[in-house]
Amino acid sequence: MNEYNIIFAIIAIFMLGMFIYRIQPVNLLPQSIRAAYMSGTVEQKQVIRYFFKQRTTFDIFCDIFNKRMISDRSYDVLIQNYLNKIDFKKRALDKFGMDEEEFIEVTPIKFENYIFNGEKILWKGGNDGKGRSSTYQISWLFGTSEKLYFYSYIFYTDKNLKNETAEEFFWKDIVKISDSNSLVEIHRIASWDYRTGKTISEEKRSIDIHQLTIVVPGDQIECVIDENNDTKRAIRGLKTKLEEKKKT
Repeated sequence: MNEYNIIFAIIAIFMLGMFIYRIQPVNLLPQSIRAAYMSGTVEQKQVIRYFFKQRTTFDIFCDIFNKRMISDRSYDVLIQNYLNKIDFKKRALDKFGMDEEEFIEVTPIKFENYIFNGEKILWKGGNDGKGRSSTYQISWLFGTSEKLYFYSYIFYTDKNLKNETAEEFFWKDIVKISDSNSLVEIHRIASWDYRTGKTISEEKRSIDIHQLTIVVPGDQIECVIDENNDTKRAIRGLKTKLEEKKKT
């Protein structure tokens, strides 16, 4: 009888070990994202699990053991905390080596929003109906009597990557300033096999991208915008200022 108890205990321990292994977060993810997950920080792993969170019975049960899950609201807080860490306006001014008082032609304008169209950008539609992605852009524009100054900072919540640019243009060289709404088709892994990590299906969605474009000879600068009344007024002001400068 004791021998049977020992055998049963060994089997039980083995099964428990296998179960614990299976509910490790990395084993609940698609195969294509596991390497990025393993190399990420604790916060980046939380982000990846947020974007690849399935609501199957198995996944819900695993949530009991896995406290690394975050909600839509938690992700919003994560983004805001990142924005609060850096004074982007001051950072932009420092990049140009100027004081705010010198920008008398254009009152400093801030644009910000998620970026959805791009390679390997994670995204999802939240339970509140709002779309969120793993990439966020914040931009500042300033203007003097001679130049328009553009600053952009793009950061990624799922990886150690950022893209920072600071550019300046003579008003006379700017061909056009425009804002646009365009439907862009994006896709993501929607479901996968928990045993193998292989993709079962993908979700495709057309999303409306709001964007500001500054066209200069041989190039154009783009930044995403959150379309609201303040943004619309700011863009109208930029266009009016460019028209005035073109006439002088």
